[in-house]
Amino acid sequence: MEPSSQEAYWPSYDGPRILPDKEHLRGQGRPKVNLIRNEMDDLIEYQSPQTCSKCGQQGHNKKMRKMKTIVILIT
Repeated sequence: MEPSSQEAYWPSYDGPRILPDKEHLRGQGRPKVNLIRNEMDDLIEYQSPQTCSKCGQQGHNKKMRKMKTIVILIT
């Protein structure tokens, strides 16, 4: 038996319909990365706070200093 290329010549099919399982289908887009945390990730808590290179104060950097002054001037 040779395969036919036209769908009109196919025999009718009355068997069970097979549908994919929705839980096992891959989602669209780039997959999310699952990070495996270790001891090095805990060192972030022990790092020194940000220090501004212009004024020397802690808690902000040179870029955020501009944003902080704009907010103060507006309010």
